[in-house]
Amino acid sequence: MISLALWASVGWSQSFITEVGDPVLLRVSGTWGRVLHTDGGWKLAFGTADTFWLADLEPDGAGSWTLSETRTDLQDRGDTKDHAIVRCPDDTWLHVASANVTAPNDSAYAWRLSEDFEILSSVVLEEGATERMHNDMVIMCSRLETGVIFPGSGLGSGASNTFFPLDDALNIGSLFDIDEVPRAEGGALLTDARADLIYQTGTDSFAQNMIVRTYDADWNSVDLRTLDLIDPPLRAYWPQRLMQLGDYFLLAFVARNDQGGNGDLGNIYVAVLDADWQLLERVQVTRYPDTDGQAMRPWMERHGRTLMVSFDADTQHTIAELTIDPVAFGLSEDDLYADTAWTPSADSGDAADVAVTADSGGCRSRPTRGAALAGLGLLGLLGWRRR
Repeated sequence: MISLALWASVGWSQSFITEVGDPVLLRVSGTWGRVLHTDGGWKLAFGTADTFWLADLEPDGAGSWTLSETRTDLQDRGDTKDHAIVRCPDDTWLHVASANVTAPNDSAYAWRLSEDFEILSSVVLEEGATERMHNDMVIMCSRLETGVIFPGSGLGSGASNTFFPLDDALNIGSLFDIDEVPRAEGGALLTDARADLIYQTGTDSFAQNMIVRTYDADWNSVDLRTLDLIDPPLRAYWPQRLMQLGDYFLLAFVARNDQGGNGDLGNIYVAVLDADWQLLERVQVTRYPDTDGQAMRPWMERHGRTLMVSFDADTQHTIAELTIDPVAFGLSEDDLYADTAWTPSADSGDAADVAVTADSGGCRSRPTRGAALAGLGLLGLLGWRRR
């Protein structure tokens, strides 16, 4: 493990992330690795050979990890390309994948999986629909909304993002458009744990600035921010995992120097942001040369003090183990192991899912929905409204 003293901290006297482990190659080729934590321990969902698998991550006895050779197929077809998977409030899972049927990225499918990853239902979202791009999908499964966003196949003004609502049985509701920025490729959705707000991360189409947009529960846009995550000549992109932890946010993303020639390949970073989306701390998980990065598709999950990051490096599934300081995040021992990967319903009784401590060392609580919207003043950004 590497002490944070060797890594970048931004304007904060106490480190939120105290250690960053060396990347561990899991010796399996593929993409879309998604580290998950369950009652059975750490697992990796991963794409390879045109399908999506699940296997246990096992300690190797020498302070590192290996991937079990025993695999579970998480879908019932063998032609999928890109994947996303998130846990739902009832501990089931939502899995969405894309495919090339008549043209690249023209099709998408969804599965609802049981707590034990058995297929409960599946649905064809779209097939042979070239007016939308179905790769790098952005999905959510929360108390406010469940579904997936697909962007239009064009770029620039008028390129809409279309939301596909899904119920528990994967029935598709009425489609509706949301704001076109950020473009819904390679980003993330998150429902606030304490307010009826939805956050979407991504980039704009041209300048490729990192964006976070806030919606209310009816998909009215109430705030839009450009995130200042890294210094030039590096450019931040692929903000694929946004997590809420107490009064803070964690964001996994990729950065690269565009003077290089490796397309979307870069280095993996994790940022800690405050409630106003200001950068407090940034750690670098991989250290390839800035113009010769190898990593893509970042993801992360937390259990206790462990923050596990997954990605693919030169199409090899890879993980890195990070350690957080609970005190810096305002976590008490009672909620240290509360799962923050999903947001419970207000009447679910799972209040421990929200990291709260009686003495947070001066950290402010996140606002209620009413206070949040009043504080934002709506900024004149009331836009598309769900019909």
